[in-house]
Amino acid sequence: MSVGAVILVIIQVIVVIVLLCILLWWLFHHFVWRPFLSGLNPPILNLSLCACPTWPLLSTKPSNEAEYKAWVRKWYIYGATWTFFLIWLALFGVGNLGNSASSEGNPNFFVMVALNFLGAIMITPWCVGITDFCTGLYFIISRLLAKPLPNTRKHWEFERFGFLMSLMIVFLLIGLNTSYQWGRDTPLLKTIEVPLARLPLCLDKLRVFLITDVHTGPNVSKDFVIQTTNFANSLQPDLVLHVGDGGDGRPEDIGHSNKPWGDITCPNRYFVTGNHEYMHGNDGSGVPWENFYETQVGFKVLHNTAVRMGAAEFPQRSCSANEHIALVGIPDVSSDDADLTKATSAVSAGEEWILLSHQPRAFPEAAQQLGDKYVGLQVSGHIHAGQCFPLHPIIYITSGGLFSGLIQRDKSFLFVSNGNSNWGSRVRLFSSPHATLLILRHAQTFADEGKTADLTFTKEVHWAIAGFIFFPLWLSGLLVVYIMERRGSAWWKVHPAEVAGITDPSSEKDSDL
Repeated sequence: MSVGAVILVIIQVIVVIVLLCILLWWLFHHFVWRPFLSGLNPPILNLSLCACPTWPLLSTKPSNEAEYKAWVRKWYIYGATWTFFLIWLALFGVGNLGNSASSEGNPNFFVMVALNFLGAIMITPWCVGITDFCTGLYFIISRLLAKPLPNTRKHWEFERFGFLMSLMIVFLLIGLNTSYQWGRDTPLLKTIEVPLARLPLCLDKLRVFLITDVHTGPNVSKDFVIQTTNFANSLQPDLVLHVGDGGDGRPEDIGHSNKPWGDITCPNRYFVTGNHEYMHGNDGSGVPWENFYETQVGFKVLHNTAVRMGAAEFPQRSCSANEHIALVGIPDVSSDDADLTKATSAVSAGEEWILLSHQPRAFPEAAQQLGDKYVGLQVSGHIHAGQCFPLHPIIYITSGGLFSGLIQRDKSFLFVSNGNSNWGSRVRLFSSPHATLLILRHAQTFADEGKTADLTFTKEVHWAIAGFIFFPLWLSGLLVVYIMERRGSAWWKVHPAEVAGITDPSSEKDSDL
């Protein structure tokens, strides 16, 4: 195990010990030193699960027995949150004591469970947003219509928590089904036709299979790579492009999971590094992974270099000596190695070329700052189309709108893949992984067939736009719930529970906790 991995495990053990001490302190306050729990107000608990009406620091201290009971009920949920978080950290720490994948290429069980726990946390804001908006809307309508609320405060708190947990289970199953594609024998395939103005006629309908963001190791198995390899072979592509983030680990640890890519029968296979190749290389270098793909998998590595492909690479297409296309590849743009100017130095003006870049943010320079040498098509990944809602709008903004699908700027096209698999958790909410087959088209022939490039927004982009509406609605629901909590028992005293034959909430017995 590397020094970095040992340090990570030590840090995790220390964090678990500290959190365990805090949990024991909380238990002492709750069960031994009970008076109003005045010494413990950690709002981070609510931020991690958001399962209670509001944050303790923003709520009033209990002033009577009923308020005290309501306060204690919150801390039952806080204690469950601590336990959940500690289990996650413990599983993740134990998993990292060994390699993230076995010698057979199967993910480490403990890490896999911990990462899917993380997926549950990632979808929590979406579920809480629905819960708080529905709760806030319900109370507003009740007040406007002067309708009595059907339950006591205690029952409302538990019903709200139950509604939240029900949403969590439903959307967690949706997210896992989207990722694992249960019931499908083959990967979801997205086929995109891209018209290129400078593409030689002999290369019309060139088939390009795109690989990106597989992330083998902690949660993606060697079997997945074998399945995708067989699927790629069934499509009979002319060109295979791998644009990075192939694994989450060092080549010597998880390289065996990526070796099946070498069984792709297409001879024209190219690779560029992503940010995860740099994260898991030696001393922050992507070279170990570049060497691995070149020597053990049989992919040609493009590191600020370009190659021309024509008659020799596509003998069945009868291209002349002057008819070709250039492939240009740069390492991940977040490293100091990427140099697009150097990479395109051998490309001539008027020559069609494709850029392999893991991150789409190289596109503005490639499309608009190179003059007559503008890129025809850039292929990228990295974004995962948000992977897990409600992250979509945040990632949409940070990516500059280069988020998912086929995008056109001036004469250039960019295709951003959702990724073949996932990073971290296998939970994907409103963002589907897919395999991609790009069909390169001679622009004039494509137009003569009455076709145009499909630039319609993907469903993931629609969800990103919906996210900009979701957050204000969530905040409005939180505001109503916050006002509810600040009013304390006063709200429930004006609630005519007696009309429905229910005992006043302030007279709840200890047995009702």
